[in-house]
Amino acid sequence: MKIAWVTPYNTRSAIGRFSQLLAEGLGRADHDVIIVRSEAHELLTSSDVLPGTQIVRWDKVCYAPDFWSPFDSVVYNIGDNYPFHAGAIELLHRFPGIVIFHDYFLLDLFSAWRAAKGAQVFADLVLDDIYGHGAALRFHAKDGVAGWQEYMSEHFPLTEWIGRLADGAVAHSSFYADRLERCCGGPVLITPLAYNALADFQPLAGRKQNSKVSVLTVGHVNQNKRVESVIRAIGGSDMLRELCHYHVVGLVSDQERDRLLAVARAVSFHELEITGQVSDQTLRAEIEAADVICCLRWPVFEGGSASAVEAMLSGRPVIVTDAGFFSDLPDDFVFKVDPKCELSSLTMQLTRLVLDPGLRATVGAQAAAWAKSAFSVETYIARLVPLLKEVARLRPALRAAAHFGHLFSELGLQSNDPAVTRLTTTLETLFGKNITIETPPSNSEAVSRDALVQRSPQVKQTIPTKRSWHYPNFTQAQIAAYQQRIDEITKRCYPSGWFHSLDLGNGLSTSGHATREVLRRQLEYLQFPDDLTGQSFLDLGSWDGFYAFEAEQRGAARVLATDSFCWNGAGWGNKQGFLLAREILGSKVEDMDIDIMDICPERVGLFDVVFFSGMLYHMRDPIKAIQNAVSVCKKYLILETAVGMENVEEPAMAYLPRVPGNDQSNYWRPNPPLVNLWLKELGFKTIEHRVYSERGFFNALR
Repeated sequence: MKIAWVTPYNTRSAIGRFSQLLAEGLGRADHDVIIVRSEAHELLTSSDVLPGTQIVRWDKVCYAPDFWSPFDSVVYNIGDNYPFHAGAIELLHRFPGIVIFHDYFLLDLFSAWRAAKGAQVFADLVLDDIYGHGAALRFHAKDGVAGWQEYMSEHFPLTEWIGRLADGAVAHSSFYADRLERCCGGPVLITPLAYNALADFQPLAGRKQNSKVSVLTVGHVNQNKRVESVIRAIGGSDMLRELCHYHVVGLVSDQERDRLLAVARAVSFHELEITGQVSDQTLRAEIEAADVICCLRWPVFEGGSASAVEAMLSGRPVIVTDAGFFSDLPDDFVFKVDPKCELSSLTMQLTRLVLDPGLRATVGAQAAAWAKSAFSVETYIARLVPLLKEVARLRPALRAAAHFGHLFSELGLQSNDPAVTRLTTTLETLFGKNITIETPPSNSEAVSRDALVQRSPQVKQTIPTKRSWHYPNFTQAQIAAYQQRIDEITKRCYPSGWFHSLDLGNGLSTSGHATREVLRRQLEYLQFPDDLTGQSFLDLGSWDGFYAFEAEQRGAARVLATDSFCWNGAGWGNKQGFLLAREILGSKVEDMDIDIMDICPERVGLFDVVFFSGMLYHMRDPIKAIQNAVSVCKKYLILETAVGMENVEEPAMAYLPRVPGNDQSNYWRPNPPLVNLWLKELGFKTIEHRVYSERGFFNALR
């Protein structure tokens, strides 16, 4: 294949070094690769270029379609550093291709692009288009305030901004692959980052022990790197403070250096050494001198971490945050820290490693052997090339869908119009794929050609059973009447008549307490099944019915929504929202007013899948409630609840006091071991759980 590889390609860029490895590997596999440098103009002229035989600058070929036409594939390497990727954004609008997402979080890239192009108004349109009406206002309200990074990484990662422009995508970790699959036009590949070690490192085994255990952190020193947490963990333990030396190597501002040194003094830790940016040769020496390497991140922004891979390849034990890319690393080969109880978890892992030289050497050697295979260039190329070929095959369908999507949008047609359906069927027949054509939302503002491309429709490879609603086609009078009824419910109750934010088609939607982005994330956390074809589904505590309608969308043959507390006004909601949404959607979801304490097979029957979310901790008798939910479950239970006491290993549950002004129905906070024990005792053979922000998500299979 003839491949245009668009990338930063200078000695400062880790992505550049990755691209050099891939270009050389693809060349050995008889592919013809031309490097197209993507840096901003100042870097193109001021930075040292990496070695390569076929290298061109993006600004020399940006308006040269004849240059691009011979390529079988165009591959873009995208990260969050705008000066490295300014040219890639310009090219991607004109010459679509496959995007390798080196970072999950692209907010800095988006913000810098917005400032560089003076595109504030259009950028706000992009935010509203991706994340829903009013997103831009929420974005600006949170930008720069305390805790903004964690908030933005959850609500505004801007992955979709680039994903919508891609013909296909590569993710280096599973944690953001679902997001790419929802927004990317073509197939998505999940494969570990390709990386070669800086050198062959001396093994820890047999090395002479120093008087101090050397702990090392490498990389740009910022609060996301959790250096302060390492200092506090060491300083908070008399033993660790006595036995550890902590070395931090990487670019650091004077202000951050002074801050960290002050933290170390405050906890009486005097073995902190902070070194600025160093050469590769010096870095190799520092890694070899280390006994333990910390690769902590929170929140996690990277798609993959070259520094973590380098640390594993060095044969040193590696401490990582149990989140994002790092969660995919095998538990046997790294030492994971829970970000929700970071300090205690980090102290425990450091203590284990500092006291056990044999453990350090054994796990370090095992990790190095695994990493050499998992992160090899050859493995990466073997997975990448089939993706390149598949996207090349789909290119005509992608272009046709984009062209007709724009045409339909200009004609005022929506995605549920019969003309769109007919064209989709034709493309599926021709190319053997499930293809969805999206018409960009109409807007009275004039935008540039680049802006239209930015909002262009995409061809989507979707799971056949995970299909879009075929919304009824309403007249303008019907739409106006439904909008009035929606508004009446919205204004009726505090804080809103709607709890769920629902897309009802025909431009109709509800603005509920749970936003669309929150609900999308909930589906991910819940591991809500993509395919429910032919299954029966019970939604306990349905309220406005989001999950019931979602189950119907995903193919469930029968869906029963039940509620009592919310439907009968005991809380601030009622049933009117559910009934109106069902009417507008033309849904066949059934309903039954019944309390969870009255649920039993005799009243509701048995269901393949039972969804039991947001209720357990509200129950005075949680054991009875979970028994009732399980009694009507034939196969699969999805359970979500507030949890607590996560640091307690034994099954336990906290009882919450009745505080005036708080929700008086919040009774319990069980810990995950207790919920797992309940489910095991109730007959489930396979149980998985995850905890995010004090919420526990459990999937149990009989």
